[in-house]
Amino acid sequence: MRSYFFLLIFLFVVTGLLLIDPEATAGMTKETGVVEIGTTALYVVLIALLLFFAQPRWPVGKYWYALVAGVLLCRELDFDKIFTSQGILKSRFYESPDVPIMEKVWAILILLVILGAVVFTFVKSRKSLFEGIRRRDPIQLGVVVAFCLAAVSKLVLDGLPRKLEKIGLGINDYVDAHHGKFEEVLEMGIPIALIIALVYSRKDFWVARSSAEQSNVENILRS
Repeated sequence: MRSYFFLLIFLFVVTGLLLIDPEATAGMTKETGVVEIGTTALYVVLIALLLFFAQPRWPVGKYWYALVAGVLLCRELDFDKIFTSQGILKSRFYESPDVPIMEKVWAILILLVILGAVVFTFVKSRKSLFEGIRRRDPIQLGVVVAFCLAAVSKLVLDGLPRKLEKIGLGINDYVDAHHGKFEEVLEMGIPIALIIALVYSRKDFWVARSSAEQSNVENILRS
């Protein structure tokens, strides 16, 4: 639990440092900035760890979790905008008459495959996830922390001025200019939280294995 608390403190401290001199640090949260590159690198590390530290007790195979992490990495790299004339996650992509029909068809097929993989992984993992949350298991809590960071960064901070305007609220000029820094830093926390959860998973595996080996030795000695 304390690991995730320290993670949140770290994210707020980093944001605070970026906002001390926002003009000087403006480039750090751009696409080629240290925060964006760091987030990308952390996702690569996460995928490598998932493939290397796979546990036999995981509800689904390591490739499914690595695939979901890969989807998050692709989203971070804006793959949804690279190969099409507009972002495929925006409704205007499907409504626009300027977008070729085959582009829309391929986009829908890709999204269905991704959605199917994510739903399959969630459905197979939901029992252990909810049980872990109920027990306050640090492994499952890491997933919750990552989900909350993603929700706040994407559903709240992403396009915040536009969202506030839709409900008739204004926004401070300073917040309008720099809220994106907070969003980018929170996004960096997503792979960090998942890596922490993975480390807990590895630790839990070795503790269980040591206990089993000790039990086997005791049984042999008794016999």
